[in-house]
Amino acid sequence: MPRRPPVTLNRGSTYTTDSQETAKALLDHFYPDDSPDTLTRHHELRSEITDLPQSHDDPPFTQEEVLEYLKQMNPKKAPGLDNFTSDIICLQFAKDYPKLLTDILNRCLTPQHFSD
Repeated sequence: MPRRPPVTLNRGSTYTTDSQETAKALLDHFYPDDSPDTLTRHHELRSEITDLPQSHDDPPFTQEEVLEYLKQMNPKKAPGLDNFTSDIICLQFAKDYPKLLTDILNRCLTPQHFSD
């Protein structure tokens, strides 16, 4: 019979008691909470910044840019969560509705949010 690895882990002066507690201890050790409020250096940096950087807005996309970029996409690349490859939906949609697609992309520039 193969030997099972131990489920306990030494955490300083104590040991974990089960696999779930061991998993949590490993998670906490290798991926500690790094929220901005808990990291002192990040908190210091944020408190020192008083002015936002001055930057210019990106120019809006043109229909030509959007179509050219979509033509360069690899149609053999694995599809995303929607299961569409670039040649099935993106390029065809851009050819049929270039203004609509360009407007959608330009609206993403306004709130500065791009979906994953």
